[in-house]
Amino acid sequence: MSEPSSLVMRVHVSQAQWAAFLKSEIQPVRQFTDWSALGPAFDPAWLDKVDYGSLRTVEDWFAKYLGLSWPGAPPLYEVDWSRNLVTCVVLEFGENFIEYVHGLNVLRRITQHKTSSDQDFIVIYPYFWDPHHVVAAMALNAGKSRFLLDKKSDNALRRNFVTRADELIDMRATPFREFAAQEEL
Repeated sequence: MSEPSSLVMRVHVSQAQWAAFLKSEIQPVRQFTDWSALGPAFDPAWLDKVDYGSLRTVEDWFAKYLGLSWPGAPPLYEVDWSRNLVTCVVLEFGENFIEYVHGLNVLRRITQHKTSSDQDFIVIYPYFWDPHHVVAAMALNAGKSRFLLDKKSDNALRRNFVTRADELIDMRATPFREFAAQEEL
């Protein structure tokens, strides 16, 4: 049995910017040319396998892929408009690079609606159970997203984002652990 990865996204946007993002059209994955930053195991041919079917907007994608995981689950994303902050924690995100690209292609486009200079991020862990290993870390800046590679120039920022993501996962892990314990009975 494979285990799903976990995804954490934190982004500062206004309520109007978030609404515009949700209404925006899903764009082709090949508009980004940096997918190879996912690592040597990534095969560019997988980009052709990313399929959104009848989904047209980001809102459609959120409704299909970021609904509640189980009854009583905490919401997968929360908004705090007093701080213009959207936080998304998906404990069961995806199990392979095709699913990672499927989601990242949608989520990283928030940068087209972001105007703040706050340092925001997306982090994907290979398993909920092993949060110290990172599949991908991405910086989200106004108008641009970029993968933080495992290289010296990105290490401090990457560590900062992973530490923040760890805290956000820990805050939401208790209901997941309680649900998993009930399922094992």
